[in-house]
Amino acid sequence: MSSFVNPQQQTLSMLNDLVSKIDDAQMLSAIQCIHNNDASLTVQEELVDCNCDPVQRKAETAEEALKILKDGNNQFVENNSKGQQLNSRAVLTRGQKPFAIIVTCADSRVSPELIFDQNLGDLFVIRVAGNVIDSHARASILYAMSALQVKLVVIMGHQSCGAVNASFLDPEAVSAQPKDLQNLIKTIQEGTGNMNLPANTSADERTVCGVVCNVNHQSRCLSEQEDVQSFIQKGATVLGAYYGFNGAVSFFE
Repeated sequence: MSSFVNPQQQTLSMLNDLVSKIDDAQMLSAIQCIHNNDASLTVQEELVDCNCDPVQRKAETAEEALKILKDGNNQFVENNSKGQQLNSRAVLTRGQKPFAIIVTCADSRVSPELIFDQNLGDLFVIRVAGNVIDSHARASILYAMSALQVKLVVIMGHQSCGAVNASFLDPEAVSAQPKDLQNLIKTIQEGTGNMNLPANTSADERTVCGVVCNVNHQSRCLSEQEDVQSFIQKGATVLGAYYGFNGAVSFFE
């Protein structure tokens, strides 16, 4: 009997069974939508060997992971990116082994998989405006460190960050924002609020300094968290970084 399976057919079979079990109308409608969409695919899915290790991690240590990120970013800057290798999708149905955690901004110009020239399943990415780490983001990081055994965490700010610029608004302007946005801005101000810059500092210069201060603050707070500390003691690394729109990432080593 063949040990090779077709993940697409397995998924369709599972969805077929599930449709017959669901009573909730809203959930049933959504599951039928997923089933119909998957059934319409005409892409020839690759077969996956059930006896093979589903995914190979590219790096096991923080040092190895950082080198891969640097090499990938160099490829991106030089316009020599390998591009996404989409034939890995079937293998990824059996698991994931990312080699780095990237915490970065939700800005549409900042896409870690492209910036580091990596494929599906290589990076565990957490994105939120201002790369702020709240309890939910921290829980996501801890999941990747514990369950997925990822050793490198990179907190990456970027050029012209609007969330960081918002932290420079006067209190009246901040209070005019929606409540959740106010909370986000105040969190970023914990890192940018005590900058001591010369009077002749330009707006662009202030933004760069603010991004760096915010990244350093988020990195320090994460590193000092008790649960994260236990992973650091076992070889994990938390590292800040800055992405410029020229494509280059600067790591704060």
